[in-house]
Amino acid sequence: LLITQGEVTFSRKFSVLVNPALVTEAVPAGLMDGINYDSANNQKATLVLTAPGKDYVYVAGTFNEYTPTSAYAMKKDGERFWIELNGLTPGVDYSYQYWVVDMTPTTNSPALVKTADPYSTLVLVPGEDEWIPAGNFPNLPSYPLGQNREVTVLKTGQAPYNWQVTDFVKPAKDKLVVYEALVRDFDSNRSFQDLIDKMDYFKNLHINAIELMPVMEFEGTESWGYNTTFHMALDKAYGNADKFREFIDICHQNGIAVILDVALNHAFGRNPMIRMWMKDADGDGWGDPAADNPYFNEVARHTYSVGSDFNHASAYTKAYTKRVVKHWIEEFHIDGFRWDLTKGFTQACTASNEGCTNQYQQDRVDILKDYASYSWDLDPTHYVIFEHLGTDNEEKEWANFRINETPSKGVMLWGKVTDPYNQLSMGYNSNNEISDVGHKGHVGFTGKRVVGYAESHDEERLMYKNIQFGNSANPAHNVKTLDVALSRMSAVGAISLLVPGPKMIWHFGELGWDDSIFTCFNGTVNTPNDAISGDCKLDKKQQPQWSENWLEVAGRAAIYNNWTR
Repeated sequence: LLITQGEVTFSRKFSVLVNPALVTEAVPAGLMDGINYDSANNQKATLVLTAPGKDYVYVAGTFNEYTPTSAYAMKKDGERFWIELNGLTPGVDYSYQYWVVDMTPTTNSPALVKTADPYSTLVLVPGEDEWIPAGNFPNLPSYPLGQNREVTVLKTGQAPYNWQVTDFVKPAKDKLVVYEALVRDFDSNRSFQDLIDKMDYFKNLHINAIELMPVMEFEGTESWGYNTTFHMALDKAYGNADKFREFIDICHQNGIAVILDVALNHAFGRNPMIRMWMKDADGDGWGDPAADNPYFNEVARHTYSVGSDFNHASAYTKAYTKRVVKHWIEEFHIDGFRWDLTKGFTQACTASNEGCTNQYQQDRVDILKDYASYSWDLDPTHYVIFEHLGTDNEEKEWANFRINETPSKGVMLWGKVTDPYNQLSMGYNSNNEISDVGHKGHVGFTGKRVVGYAESHDEERLMYKNIQFGNSANPAHNVKTLDVALSRMSAVGAISLLVPGPKMIWHFGELGWDDSIFTCFNGTVNTPNDAISGDCKLDKKQQPQWSENWLEVAGRAAIYNNWTR
């Protein structure tokens, strides 16, 4: 475009993409949504996207300088779109995104959405990736200049990881001692390598499973991980895929199973399946699920919702969830999943009816049984753990499910007994009934399927409350003093870890961690109930357990050593 004003001429270049005649052609047999590599041709990849209700989808990427022509319009097969990319160079990192077109969008929904692939295994995020330490993720591909929104990385000719252990025998469910850990707060580099470097620490503690809080791609670069955006992609802050495989491989070499915490009840705003069918009245590219969203509820159907609420009655959501399960089991040899917030897997309630959410819901029972069975179809000894914290009447449906088969199945349920154990650790002889830590404290459970615990990431530290609120009536045994408070924690291990059935430790409880879970990074404590509003629960934590060498502190080392017995 040329505009002349007097002696001055202005020049502007722009391009217009005209939707071509749509090519309708069946998706080649055996192809799944996402990237499909061809083992016989490392210069080729085929992309597949399920996008019901959409009219056109283009692929923009480094292979076409993010300026797609009609040649990069995907073919259509019913609700699925696909395209074959040829002439790729093996070992080169390409990036791409989908440009999804809806010619008749619903009210307040965009006609064009640019998004990464929902089935991405590596995502580049503008404005975030530059904060990832190079030591955690060497040679991280660069985000493409001049683009916006997330992009997916594609690379043909990748060398497969050389697994050292291919026949790992998992510890029996009823013998599990699970160590729950947040990679971000475990050690100073906050990486998978940190966990590898501390393998002797885990071995000497005699735990036989490590449960990682969510490591899937989340919003930002510092998080607990429950604000997941891409469920099949590792978050780059902790390391790359092969480093994670190395961690799992080394765990298996040492008899330790690896369990992933997965947040499949919900997803957050960058998730492609939210954005492709969203309400975006202000046009900023973000929004909540629209009424025509095939994956998400427009309004949450339970009381405890965060992010956007998946509709697990939807065939689309079921297929996506099962694909996520399959990915982590087959690509990473994951031994089990802890399913977060399973009360949200119902369509029978409303966001305002807590009573309904907490009651027995048949649809939820059936949905979660289906996911458990799918997991066992892939791996008959897979651990299925639900964070339900509900009624025995509902939980027994899962605990007893297929438990009499060989190998024995049955879902394990989180068994929170924090308050009674804290009453004991603080030195009070009331409200301290701890029978729920084992399956015999639960009506109708026929086997050891309760993962009993005194501490978890969601609960206040026992030691913090010992020091703040402990029994000080006996000056010779004042629980508010550090040494006495620490001395009582060995007994907590004795009367929890020795109860038959699976058990769980929250990281550094074995060293008497005495900071509040609401401790801010600067060392202050800020809770939601303070006069100055705030909540440092999710803040990054300091590392005194290593910087102060707690294993050499007698009172703390005693807990660790006693819990190993």
